[in-house]
Amino acid sequence: MAMPAFRPPTTLLQVLLVAVLLFAASATANELSAGPVPPCVSAPSPDYADVGQPLNVVVWEKDDLPNGWQPPTCSQWTNGPAKILLAAAGRFRATGGAEEIIRRLAAISSLTGVKYWSDSRAGWFPLFEDAAALSVPDKAARRTDFSTDELQPGKSLYFWQDEDHVMKGVIFQLTIRARGNDRLEFETVNASGMGVAFIDVVDPGNLQQLYVIEREAGDVWRYYSIARLRDAGPLLGASKASFKNRAAAYFRHIAGIPTDRDPPPSP
Repeated sequence: MAMPAFRPPTTLLQVLLVAVLLFAASATANELSAGPVPPCVSAPSPDYADVGQPLNVVVWEKDDLPNGWQPPTCSQWTNGPAKILLAAAGRFRATGGAEEIIRRLAAISSLTGVKYWSDSRAGWFPLFEDAAALSVPDKAARRTDFSTDELQPGKSLYFWQDEDHVMKGVIFQLTIRARGNDRLEFETVNASGMGVAFIDVVDPGNLQQLYVIEREAGDVWRYYSIARLRDAGPLLGASKASFKNRAAAYFRHIAGIPTDRDPPPSP
């Protein structure tokens, strides 16, 4: 059967639509080729999404990154390869200021209420089946949620989270790097192995996540996160869509946005 002949856009609206699509494709390609750029370096990449718009999330696999890419000095991460990198950027409103954001970060047990879109199961599911603050890095040392006074610069705390689906529970170290009325910066690193059943596929210290949250103006805040998975075994088969949806769910949690709000970030 003969294919219909291509018809170039003729109306102004069609021309503008094609231009927008080409620009979006070019921007995505440029973001992939450059790698993530956190705001501590220069203008961030990806750029911040506007308030009320879907989070901008880009995932790089090892072969997507430019040759010789290394984490920026301000990340305080050691140089080394990355199996997967993820960066996410957006804006949100917090009428309660920095304290409102810190309260959500401190309330570890509330993570069980976070939902994400599972691209493999085509539905909203709890991101975590269990989550708890820990007094020491031992999953048996459960305690009440952290107080906001405990989240001070230079202090490291520990928490436990057990993801939905097949991954086993993980202990994370939470370190507050900066805290003020207009800026919050914190990092999480897996303090225990990550894996399936009794098989670890990610060694301790190999999943690093850095978050920079800054007031832009008034009650509008900018959110940027960058995550590096340094190495992982073949059993960790999450898709790019799965990584994006999990990142969007955590952003919504910190921003106070319903985590199961349609549409899903990456169906």
